Amino acid sequence: MIDARRQTRRLIPVALLTLLSTLTTLAAHAESVLPVETWQTDNGAKVLFYATDSLPIVDAQLIFDAGSARDPK
Repeated sequence: MIDARRQTRRLIPVALLTLLSTLTTLAAHAESVLPVETWQTDNGAKVLFYATDSLPIVDAQLIFDAGSARDPK
């Protein structure tokens, strides 16, 4: 029983590294496949847009150059 636990504990880091490397590869592939349209609005906001018909989801992110983004590092 103890040997099985030790083997499981040894495999956890390997499994996590495998998962991380797979997700990184998939993310890089997704970025290279999707065409991104960019434009700037009249008030200077930069817009990045890509459309896909795979899922009926709208995802929006707003990032402002204010608040904690302006704090010194």
